[in-house]
Amino acid sequence: MAPTIRAIFLDPPIAVARLGGSSAPQDAYCWADPTNPRSDGNTVIAPWWTLAVLSDATVDPNMPAAIRLRDGDLIRPVAPFFEIWALVGDPDSPPSQWIE
Repeated sequence: MAPTIRAIFLDPPIAVARLGGSSAPQDAYCWADPTNPRSDGNTVIAPWWTLAVLSDATVDPNMPAAIRLRDGDLIRPVAPFFEIWALVGDPDSPPSQWIE
């Protein structure tokens, strides 16, 4: 019998979402190494693959050329990142036998 999802959870379990006044969401970004290792510990981010949901409900992946944190005076809202985890196992198996 094929394993089934026995439990599902999110990490982190709670987050604050959509802080910002712009109607355009923040593009995705990743943490990057600073070009100057002596940059006083400044955080460096770089553009990353972003999924835009189009008006016909299709998804368009794109790599932004730069990070835009604002639209004029308005901050682009940021949605949190969640990891979705599941424990799977046979339907009648005990939790000790479930695997991630």
